[in-house]
Amino acid sequence: MRSDPVRVEVATPDAMASEAERTAALAILSQAERERAARIRAAPARDVFVLAHALARAALARAAGVPADAIALRAGARGKPEVAGPASALALRFNLSHTDGLAAFALARDAAVGVDVETRAREIDALALAARFFAPAETAALRALDPAPRRERFLALWTLKEALLKALGVGIAGGLAHVAFDPASDPPRLLPGALAGDPARWQLALLAPTPQHLLALAVERAPGAPDRIVQLERAPRLADAPR
Repeated sequence: MRSDPVRVEVATPDAMASEAERTAALAILSQAERERAARIRAAPARDVFVLAHALARAALARAAGVPADAIALRAGARGKPEVAGPASALALRFNLSHTDGLAAFALARDAAVGVDVETRAREIDALALAARFFAPAETAALRALDPAPRRERFLALWTLKEALLKALGVGIAGGLAHVAFDPASDPPRLLPGALAGDPARWQLALLAPTPQHLLALAVERAPGAPDRIVQLERAPRLADAPR
């Protein structure tokens, strides 16, 4: 049984360095997205928001073979954005994420998908956050590590959990502690649970799109299907998006 690849596109804010590129990115967005962007006061955060949403619409348009303004989105049952039209795009499942200095978009066909990106420069108290959001065994395993590996392990677990929760359509509110990983495995191995179900249902991947960032991907497996090929690529220029 063959599974279509999962496409992951990433872009850094320099993709909107010129006025022409910024104009092209804003033109791809819906009116509601432009209004949301305008409410973000900090320019770096606003730019990466615009970049992520323009990236998503441009990639969906290329995959569906339609102009970018033909892509219609709606909120799903749990609020996760999904494709509402045209017909050639209805099988596409997507997710996007952004953090300081990076935007990411994941696209799969006929399979739930979630993506999360984090900056390694993020200031965190790994043990305090783990005690609040992680399963007890995960927190205990982190406590046993030295500070540097503890930080890396925490970020890996956090991004994997977020990607999986986003694939499930529940987000962080769904409960980071209800998605647990084997604290002794490397890379982290998903454990059975009521929320994620059988770990065999999910293909998980940890990637480093830049030296400063960590990306986690979660995609639903079809029964009996092999892992999908993950295509991680730099996003095409937004000025070249289908019109």
